[in-house]
Amino acid sequence: MLKLVGLYLLLFIAVVGLQLLAVPPVILYIVTTGILVLILYVTLKPILFEKDYLKVLQFLKKSKNTSYQFLYLYFEKRYEEAEQLIPRVKPKKVQDFHRIAILTTKNKFKEAKELALSLKDSEDKFFYLCLIALELKDKKLLEQNRPKLKRALNKQYLSIYELYFNGKKKEALAAIDRRIARTKGFQLLMEEKKKNELL
Repeated sequence: MLKLVGLYLLLFIAVVGLQLLAVPPVILYIVTTGILVLILYVTLKPILFEKDYLKVLQFLKKSKNTSYQFLYLYFEKRYEEAEQLIPRVKPKKVQDFHRIAILTTKNKFKEAKELALSLKDSEDKFFYLCLIALELKDKKLLEQNRPKLKRALNKQYLSIYELYFNGKKKEALAAIDRRIARTKGFQLLMEEKKKNELL
């Protein structure tokens, strides 16, 4: 927080100072853009580049974004508190996926499946349906949605979960550990969450 305040102060001083010095507009633009990029980096660093799991969690905890607050509680396994935030999450699409996540933590996979099927087609919908299909041992649902996955990351996750559900727990955990070793930011929380689900 102090870093951000300092950077905003630097931006203000730089703009005022350069204007008083009557520097060419192109110099003012370059300096201003450079400081704004630095502010953006500092703001997004925890969610994109941080390697410390706890620091990413703290970023979510301090955020005023309701979806981030939900995710903090979700990763902390405070599911009832997280569920109470869902009506305040925007947009509606994100709200629905948060609701599916909570239903799966309660082992309400049939309800989660019904909600997922009611949503507009998207990569997230197909991925959730694949995971739900594994839990329900619904081969038809799995085969209907697996070919619709386009993101390499989701395909990798699905293959890891399939290893687990096929009784290859050690191989699944080893695959997750390899991913954790090279993952940063918010994705690191996702990897840790998936590992805990497989333990």
